[in-house]
Amino acid sequence: MLTSEPFLLAELEYRRERITAQFAAAKAARSRRDAARLERRERAARRLAGSRPRHRIAALTR
Repeated sequence: MLTSEPFLLAELEYRRERITAQFAAAKAARSRRDAARLERRERAARRLAGSRPRHRIAALTR
């Protein structure tokens, strides 16, 4: 047991780093997806802004 302890500690550290990296990647993907969604909404709002006022208000409050 004593001989394998450094190996076990290294394995735990490796797994912890890998899980942390996976969480960071998921968070980055989520923020990119949210940014893309916001961009689509803004683009649609700008497209509708040229039409009737009711559409402009609806687009901006969506």
